[in-house]
Amino acid sequence: MSSPSNDERLISDITARAAIDREFRQRLLSNPNDALTEITGVSVPAAFKVKVVEKDPSVDAMFVLPDLLDPNGELSAEELEAVAGGDCWFTCGNTCQGCSNSIATKAVE
Repeated sequence: MSSPSNDERLISDITARAAIDREFRQRLLSNPNDALTEITGVSVPAAFKVKVVEKDPSVDAMFVLPDLLDPNGELSAEELEAVAGGDCWFTCGNTCQGCSNSIATKAVE
């Protein structure tokens, strides 16, 4: 079995903290970018949209659906720009694949 990535560990740490820290949980729900900045020490640009949802206690499972793909396999203009520009919410100029500025890397520095 492979070990979790740094980002997976960070997400696990964030959700564990949100389970016991009511004030942090409220910040995650009301302003996730600021809460992520608080945890990582890296400013999350306002243009990078993050949505945190709270599971309703009556729900047994939740799923996040992926973006709907074009059945013809064509990329939208925004998708092409992200690929060509190395889309990274840290604006480091690198892609986030192995980026040294991943949210987990910044959180553990």
